[in-house]
Amino acid sequence: MNDSVTVPEGVLSRELGGETVLLNLETGVYFGLDPVATVMFAELRDRGSLRAALEALVETFDASPADIERDLLAFADSMIAKGLIKKST
Repeated sequence: MNDSVTVPEGVLSRELGGETVLLNLETGVYFGLDPVATVMFAELRDRGSLRAALEALVETFDASPADIERDLLAFADSMIAKGLIKKST
């Protein structure tokens, strides 16, 4: 949870109707996010760290902090694997 995250320069995002479309220009990976994932992505992008995003998400969603942390980490790992965000320690 202490890692910083950034959206690589070659990744474009566009929010449409509460959902987000991401495109990695370098790899051609195209990915759509549902409304919950859109909020997660926005918090990661805007806050720049897993911990800060988690704190904001706990305030946003009516779920246990442990569940939100689990879902955020799974989401971040998926985005990292697709090259749509990158993590640094």
